[in-house]
Amino acid sequence: MPPAAASVLAAVPAAPGARVRDLHPGWFASVMGTAILAVAAYDNPGGLPALRGAAHGIGAVLAVAAYAIGVVLIVAYAARWVRHRPAALADLRHPVLGAMHATVPAGLLVLAVMTSVVGPQLFP
Repeated sequence: MPPAAASVLAAVPAAPGARVRDLHPGWFASVMGTAILAVAAYDNPGGLPALRGAAHGIGAVLAVAAYAIGVVLIVAYAARWVRHRPAALADLRHPVLGAMHATVPAGLLVLAVMTSVVGPQLFP
C-alpha cells in the first residue's frame, strides 16, 4: 500500500458499528482452519510417541482458540443480522459474497468434528 494511502486510511476512524456492519461471512473459514489444525496436531501425524504429549497440548490450545474465534464470530454475525440486516442481505445476494455464507455452517461442522476428537481431553 502506498504511504499516502496508508496515512489516509489511518486518519479515518471506523464508525462504531462499521466493523459489525462490514463483517465478511468468509471469516468463518478461520474457524474451519483453526479447528482442522487442532485435529491434525492432536492426532500426532508423525506417530512419534515422544511427541504425543506435545501434540495433544498443541491440539488442545488450538481447539480452545477455535472455540473462542467461533463464539466471537457467531455473536458478531448474529449482531450484524439484527442491527444491519440490509448489509447482510446485500452480501447474501452478492454473486461472490453469497457463496462465502457456506463457511458459516462448515465452520460449525468442523467445530463439531474437532469436539469429537479433542473434546474428551477438554471436557472429561
